[in-house]
Amino acid sequence: MPRKTRAKVSTPSSEPVTEPVTEPVTESVTEPVPMDVEKVKRAPNSWARAVKQWNQDTKTERYKIPRKGTEEYAEVRALMAKQSNSSV
Repeated sequence: MPRKTRAKVSTPSSEPVTEPVTEPVTESVTEPVPMDVEKVKRAPNSWARAVKQWNQDTKTERYKIPRKGTEEYAEVRALMAKQSNSSV
């Protein structure tokens, strides 16, 4: 029975590949738009603040993030509602 041979795979040549030369793109350079300082120095979101407060109140040994649907999650959501009402 004749032996099956594999197709020969061509190996890359040792010649360097030259890329086509393109003209540099000349676009008008504009000054960057300054960011609003108040947007940069904003307070953390209400969920993060509420979780931090909840961890301080419960005095857990480790920092915990409650899972959705648990009693602890409901407590954090209540803190969020309380914080949003007090800030208005």
